[in-house]
Amino acid sequence: MAAHFDNRDGYVWFNGELVDWPDVKLHVLSHALHYASSVFEGERVYNKKIFKLEEHTERLFYSAERMDMKIPYTQDQVNEACKAIVEKNSIIDGYVRPIAWRGAEMMGVSAQSTKINLAIAVWEWPSYFDPEQRLKGIRLTLSKWKRPSPETIPCDTASILSKVEPSSPLQDHALEPLNINTIVELAPSTKLSQVPNHRANLKLSNKMKVASCPSCNREGFEQHFQPVPYKTIIQHFDATLQMLRSHDESHPSKVWPPEDRFIRAAGGVGFGTLKVTTNHDKDSQSIPPVIRHIYPKLRAKGFQMYQDDPSFLLKTCSVCEDCCLGYNNLASTSFMMTKPLEISDAAAGCSAPSLSIEEQTHKGNNVVY
Repeated sequence: MAAHFDNRDGYVWFNGELVDWPDVKLHVLSHALHYASSVFEGERVYNKKIFKLEEHTERLFYSAERMDMKIPYTQDQVNEACKAIVEKNSIIDGYVRPIAWRGAEMMGVSAQSTKINLAIAVWEWPSYFDPEQRLKGIRLTLSKWKRPSPETIPCDTASILSKVEPSSPLQDHALEPLNINTIVELAPSTKLSQVPNHRANLKLSNKMKVASCPSCNREGFEQHFQPVPYKTIIQHFDATLQMLRSHDESHPSKVWPPEDRFIRAAGGVGFGTLKVTTNHDKDSQSIPPVIRHIYPKLRAKGFQMYQDDPSFLLKTCSVCEDCCLGYNNLASTSFMMTKPLEISDAAAGCSAPSLSIEEQTHKGNNVVY
């Protein structure tokens, strides 16, 4: 039987020092123990080398930033520390666990004055499965839980950010986590601390790749994109067409592509690539723009056959987090199309003005961005 994790041979990198494994101590009133104010990574070591070390460390710092935690070391220092502790413990094939957490300097949900600690532990950890199991294959099961919207809680990190953020100087009150099944409008003065998915001056940062979302056609960080099933994309498109046909001034036979105000009424998703293409034939009114962007040679007759193919409907397309939330709202029981917002006569015939990041975030018609 393997030794318990609190009593092993070797060393742990603890706040810049190498500490004997059994001597690592943590106070029972550490903030992280009570409020989950910690972020960590899980990294594998193969033949003494840490797999994708830089990417893991980059994600560790991203998670810490999301939790308003400033790690008191640079990414290069953490990378070197990981390598050093692997070498110190003579790990050939194993596991690396860097973790940052809030200390015991104060209690309370929002404890911004606590010290940010960092530790790195490593241990031998070969393959999860023995050779016999790997030859047989493994069985998978689906969880009963669904991933929450990325705008409700920071689901890519821990979950206390909704209580931490209101303590920032520009906010006076706490906000409950957003419910994607209701229409929610936030005060214009509400300050968003997380980096928006779309920015006019979006630039490469920390090796993150930028890609165009096939749903809204705006640029975003590719690693933030989320999968949406074709079935959901098709259902959204069909529901949008139904809404357009219910208004004489928006009927697809008269106006195509749809005006921006109608697209926003449909959640603001799914039509970005249609707005920039010149191929507005009859097929474009039968095939969702997202699907046709992926399969540019697909025609209406072929698409009709694919709609009856479960393997096609279960395929997914990666879209930005904002569009993923819009499609998730379609999947909720409360989704319905509404009549578009009226526009003034002066604005009639003009393209709807582009929304600012705050408006994109707070003033969605049916979808909370």
